[in-house]
Amino acid sequence: MDLAVDEHWFLLLVLQVRDVTHENTVRFVGACIDTTVILCLTEYCPKGSLKDVLENEELQLDWNFRMSLIHDVVKVKAFVMSDFRMVPQSTA
Repeated sequence: MDLAVDEHWFLLLVLQVRDVTHENTVRFVGACIDTTVILCLTEYCPKGSLKDVLENEELQLDWNFRMSLIHDVVKVKAFVMSDFRMVPQSTA
């Protein structure tokens, strides 16, 4: 894919996510596109990301926590699908 198309797609995405506020999403702070790799800055999550929690084998997640987590993921998915403009599709 052409770099100009990538940058255009990314800028459209940034315009969409910059104002997203939901209790179960991480706030987007900014991005740097002046490098060979696009860097995104989000709010700090002291407990780590969802991926960190799920991949940590030392954490024993009880079923109440798991169900709460699933419920939160579903709420975010519903929010994204109903209240958020469609994410631009890459032309790759």
